[in-house]
Amino acid sequence: MLLIVTPDDVSIRSAERAVQVMETKQNIRPRLIVNRLDPMFVRSGEMLSAATVAQILDLELLGVIPEDPVVYRSILKHRLFIRYDCEARNALIRIAMRFQGKQIPLRTFTEPCRRLFRRSVPKALKEVTAIDDH
Repeated sequence: MLLIVTPDDVSIRSAERAVQVMETKQNIRPRLIVNRLDPMFVRSGEMLSAATVAQILDLELLGVIPEDPVVYRSILKHRLFIRYDCEARNALIRIAMRFQGKQIPLRTFTEPCRRLFRRSVPKALKEVTAIDDH
């Protein structure tokens, strides 16, 4: 059984309740997938890491799917993102392989990107302000 969670408070609270129900009714402990993780927000402390989410829920972390603009763009084109070579697709492939019992290293997406261009030109975080703050 799998439990897919985003690293935000509402999703984690809902997941805690889902785990309780699963354990009570089916005596099953699900494995965890953290979806839409943004490494820049994790590094800046604005988002929980996948390891922290797994620790809070006390579940085995099966994999992490990073936030990936290719997913949204493929939705706009009415196409499956799995057909594009992107981080989300690669993460799903790694998760599927782990689910089948293969020993695939867990990528957390909190380490800096290894591509030279992305390493040398970091993406700036956009400041978010509430409408009523003006």
